[in-house]
Amino acid sequence: MWCGWAACRRWARRPTDARAAGGGRGGRVKTGGGRADRGCVSRPFRFRLDPVLELRRRREELLQGEFAQAVLAVAAQQERAVEAQATVARATDDMRAQAAGPVALLELRAMDDELSRLRRIVAHEREMVGRMEDLAEERRRELVQASRDREALENLRRRAEDAHRAAEGRREQGELDELATRRAARPPRRPAGAAA
Repeated sequence: MWCGWAACRRWARRPTDARAAGGGRGGRVKTGGGRADRGCVSRPFRFRLDPVLELRRRREELLQGEFAQAVLAVAAQQERAVEAQATVARATDDMRAQAAGPVALLELRAMDDELSRLRRIVAHEREMVGRMEDLAEERRRELVQASRDREALENLRRRAEDAHRAAEGRREQGELDELATRRAARPPRRPAGAAA
């Protein structure tokens, strides 16, 4: 957790057992050349919209699954439409072959009714292909929008993280500058054996 210089200085000024026993100089604890001040660490980056970003990722995954299912449904429906058309073609060929020879009128009408029924099935299957394609297109548009929403939030997160990193860098540089200023303002130390 980050703490400011004031908090670090307050910690350095706390009374200790050594000071209480008469040790210490000027009511301050020696901090080891400023190393104790380095106990303040960078704050971790937290993006307040991370839960929203996670929801958007999950929504995109869900829509990807729905779009894949819609595409498979279109392909299956197209196969049914092609098979229905092939059935009509076979029935038409059979009817022509039988009509080439002697055939009863009732039998001819029955074949025509069957051919009409098969053509209605083909029309229905083609209509269903169109509906399935519309549904797949709708799912695709939803997926594209969900991807854009997620990307926008990820870009926002990336910018916020870059800004946080820059602010932390400036803060740490300020702390280092203050530490350097303090060290420069201290009187030079005399060697232990030097004369007073």
